[in-house]
Amino acid sequence: MNIIRHLKFFSKYKNLINSFRYVYYLMITDGIINGFKTKAFTYYKLFSYLSIIENKKIVTASRKGFVILASDKDLYIADYIKLHIEKFSDNVVVSKEINKKFDDRLYFILCPIKLTKLPENFISLQTKSITSRNFSTRNYIKKFKKSLAILDETNENIEIYNKHKISSNKLYFLPYYANEKCGNNLQKKYSFYFYRFLLANDIINFDVFFTLTHNCFFLNKNFQCLSLKEYSKRQKEFLLSNKYNIEIFNGLRYKIRWIGCGLSYKTIIKKALEQNLDYIIICEDDIEFYEDFPQRLSVILEYLEKNLNNWDVFSGFMADVKSDVTIEKIETFKSEDFIQIDRIISTVFNIYNKSIYSHILAWDQNNFDVENNTIDNYIGKKRDLRAITTIPFPVGHKDNQFSTIWGFKNCEYKQMLQNTINILKKKKDEFKRK
Repeated sequence: MNIIRHLKFFSKYKNLINSFRYVYYLMITDGIINGFKTKAFTYYKLFSYLSIIENKKIVTASRKGFVILASDKDLYIADYIKLHIEKFSDNVVVSKEINKKFDDRLYFILCPIKLTKLPENFISLQTKSITSRNFSTRNYIKKFKKSLAILDETNENIEIYNKHKISSNKLYFLPYYANEKCGNNLQKKYSFYFYRFLLANDIINFDVFFTLTHNCFFLNKNFQCLSLKEYSKRQKEFLLSNKYNIEIFNGLRYKIRWIGCGLSYKTIIKKALEQNLDYIIICEDDIEFYEDFPQRLSVILEYLEKNLNNWDVFSGFMADVKSDVTIEKIETFKSEDFIQIDRIISTVFNIYNKSIYSHILAWDQNNFDVENNTIDNYIGKKRDLRAITTIPFPVGHKDNQFSTIWGFKNCEYKQMLQNTINILKKKKDEFKRK
């Protein structure tokens, strides 16, 4: 009896078994995981493998068409979703027939808890608040776990899903749409997040996404913090340290997380070009601001603005500089040494000049080479890159935060960071002695 039960379990969760086989394969081909870089790439391969499995069903079903299932009182939301899908597909219908036989199209179901039967391929749209109490029933949890993705309007709901071990890869923020009178800004916000979900799951590509959303958002400041709406605790911690009126840009997502990161940078840069910004400052939400940050930033910006034609990127934090890095020149301005080097690697805090916009926009999101095409590697290895930095760095990296891409704590970078600082100090002293 136990054998039969286990066989049923393995059959039902064959993708999980395949993922363990894949880990075993990695350990054989990559060797023992004892180095930071090997560990990072192994985490990446595992996360990517699992995400691609989940994503494949969505892509396959969406190619066969879309059905939006809703009760009478939610039909206005269903019609609004239909309008969005019709921008790129004419194979979409709204239905109230919740108990009919389902086919293999992709279903968007508003409040799936109301249904006694569910299609094989469906996305949950939760339009009501949930509580731990009503979520505690086994049937309720089972229905959400069965969905290929969950679109929800509140971070509180998302935290409840997390408590019940529903994968964060499935969870997407989507603001509440009250009706057509809710206001233009809310409608634009809804459009941005809905198309963001479709891009994350390969239903539309980046060019379609930007065409459909570029009027839905605006960079009100040239200092942006890249964050993810679904990671509310992390975002709240950043806001507590944000004494500098930095605007949050809620980044894009993708089945392969570092690709989502690259798409976020591509989107911000494309918008900066559209708005004709001379430069754009982008930090990430695990940044640590030092006490003298505002004073040092003022000097840094003054220097960079006086020399707009002589640099491409200013990097305010790096954790993986190699010993063969070359210092091209050093200029001192208001007691700050500005060091020009031939490469960088980091996106924790960078200032991007207009001169590098076209290079970032040429980044290929279809190139899945993790060792060379992560956005920081791609930018940092640009031929003839004019990169500027300063030592000590004007910002740090919060050790207590987990990487949303690689899945481990930032404290893993500690030794690498110290090595980078030692290398740059030594190179700087050698250069000055010439």
